[in-house]
Amino acid sequence: RAAALLELHGAFDDAVQLHMEAADWSEVTRLVEERASDLLAKGRGQTLRDWISALPAEHLQANHRLRFWLGTSLIPIDQVRARQQLELAFGEFQSRLDVIGQIETTSRIITTYYFEWSCFEPLGRWIEILEELLSARPDYPSPEIEFDAYSSMLLAEPMVSSWKARLALEFDCRNGKTALAGKSHDGPLVLQKPLYPEGSGVCHA
Repeated sequence: RAAALLELHGAFDDAVQLHMEAADWSEVTRLVEERASDLLAKGRGQTLRDWISALPAEHLQANHRLRFWLGTSLIPIDQVRARQQLELAFGEFQSRLDVIGQIETTSRIITTYYFEWSCFEPLGRWIEILEELLSARPDYPSPEIEFDAYSSMLLAEPMVSSWKARLALEFDCRNGKTALAGKSHDGPLVLQKPLYPEGSGVCHA
């Protein structure tokens, strides 16, 4: 009853603390799911992670929505861990044929690559998945979900297009030396010069 009164007055942190002390994990889980979006909108991702990390491990493993929110909260600070959680959540949404859940999760996976701005090669798979999901024209429970999905597609386009490149090299053995026999490229990838730090037998390109 005390926790319910705290919730009524907007003291959600105190309510969660009471539920934790009582080991009432179902109520903690409920508040995580109900308050996650608002916490993230207010920049309180650490609070959300603290709530989730307080739950027993089996609760996280059994609840794909918790994984979804944990992954989402990690996007600005740890994109690799965020993707790990989001990809696990995506698998669960997919197995349950939850199209909206798949769209939400894929959108956020794409966003991790934007924050990381490093290797975009795996991004193509997620763009294809999202394009296929969007082509089904599902009924969105809120305009925000639809907006996020199409926004992530806009984010993805320059990431992919900026890294379209191909480099092909051919090598030949000439008088005991590995020699560059041919090369071709498209885009920004080029070979400046072959190097031989281990001797003439092995070429480093």
